[in-house]
Amino acid sequence: MRVIAFPAGALCARPGTDPELFFPDDTAPDYPARVAAARRVCADCPVRAACLADRMRWEPTGSRFGVVAGTTPDERDALADPGHSGQVDAA
Repeated sequence: MRVIAFPAGALCARPGTDPELFFPDDTAPDYPARVAAARRVCADCPVRAACLADRMRWEPTGSRFGVVAGTTPDERDALADPGHSGQVDAA
């Protein structure tokens, strides 16, 4: 099992940030609101690009979980698709 390490300077790793925020239940009615809350943290993170690049190196398509660098598992699956443009709408 891989241990997920947060890059130095990651806003999600700061004291007071609830780590559960980044692992919303995609079957829950509040899923969109929880994803939006996680994305707000990621939006200003100084290591967002490094975080996403690291996760994309090892996270297997179809087995992704959580909000990472403001992206959902489906969005990261799309990024891993060789025919994808490289753009993700993580607004």
